[in-house]
Amino acid sequence: MKAKIKSLFLTGFPVALTAFLFVVVFAWAWVEPTQGPPNGNVPAPINVGPSSQTKEGPLALNVAGINATGLFVNNDAYFMGGNIGIGTTTPSELLHVYSPSNHSLVKIDSDSATATAGLLLHNDLSPALETTGIFLGGSSNLSYPNSLVIDNTLGPTVFVQGPTQTEVMRITTGEKVGIGTTVPELKLSLDNDGGIIAKGTFNSGDTLTTSGPGVRLIWYPRKGAFRAGGVGGGVAPADEWDDANIGDYSAAVGYDTEASGNFSAAMGCCNIASGGYSTAMGLASKASGFFSTAMGQGTTASGYISTAMGKGTTASGAISTAMGEGTTASGVGSTAMGEFTRAQAFVSVAIGRYNVGGGTPDSWVATDPLFEIGIGTSGARANALTVLK
Repeated sequence: MKAKIKSLFLTGFPVALTAFLFVVVFAWAWVEPTQGPPNGNVPAPINVGPSSQTKEGPLALNVAGINATGLFVNNDAYFMGGNIGIGTTTPSELLHVYSPSNHSLVKIDSDSATATAGLLLHNDLSPALETTGIFLGGSSNLSYPNSLVIDNTLGPTVFVQGPTQTEVMRITTGEKVGIGTTVPELKLSLDNDGGIIAKGTFNSGDTLTTSGPGVRLIWYPRKGAFRAGGVGGGVAPADEWDDANIGDYSAAVGYDTEASGNFSAAMGCCNIASGGYSTAMGLASKASGFFSTAMGQGTTASGYISTAMGKGTTASGAISTAMGEGTTASGVGSTAMGEFTRAQAFVSVAIGRYNVGGGTPDSWVATDPLFEIGIGTSGARANALTVLK
């Protein structure tokens, strides 16, 4: 019996001594928290209460093998109230991303083998309540001046609309824009009953700064003016379409045409309509008088309400008309027709070729010619018939 007790003592005593020493050491190592959690040297447990809470190190939800700093979620995440700030502690929108350094704010990558939207912004509200789908703002930083950059090297960039994904515009890889067509022919092509309207306000808006030679189309709302064709120095110094030579509500088409008079029109080549309400057309014709018209080749209408037509004709008298070749109507209300005739007297008429002419241009004189039929030559003017006043 004594031997059995001795055996139990020798076996249990070391175990009991070891347990006693473990308790003593554990008690000696224990440091009581100086403050209640989450302060002091005790981390706070994750709570579901309303109070705010901080955590050092990463927080992983349903994720294994994470060894980094951040928040890792391996499933859906929901944020049901307030604003989210990335890089800012004072978010002003539902998602507010701020970067003080030279980094992209948002990067979206996809390894999907099927077609998918790179960025999708969708509004399910009624059309009356819809807001801007995408608003992209640029910067004054010269290194990043672009507000919107679309990089698509695989094919055209297509803009679609509506639930049926109807194409409304495309930009081809050749930098051509098509509206209403999938095969734009030029830099801008419109089809499918498409029209163009560009509205403006007279004497308002930017001033035209383009000048000198070039081929261009100009609609200039500030002056209500239109230009189409080109200028190239055929009539130096190729400034016909500069702002200073564009009349209010004027139009000029062709090459080296100038419509500097208000309400004037010039068309063809090298024509000038400088008078108010004047018209010049053909080649190298000039209409400088108010309400004047010059047409043909090298004609000049400088008189008030004058008309010159044909080749090399001149209507310099008020309300005068010159037509044919080389004719001159210098008298007020005069008319010259034919070849190199001249109607110089007040309200006179000259027809034929190389008539005598003469007379007072702005008053009725009884001895002046009223009507002449010329039969002369360049070296000897003569009349077949002369009717005096």
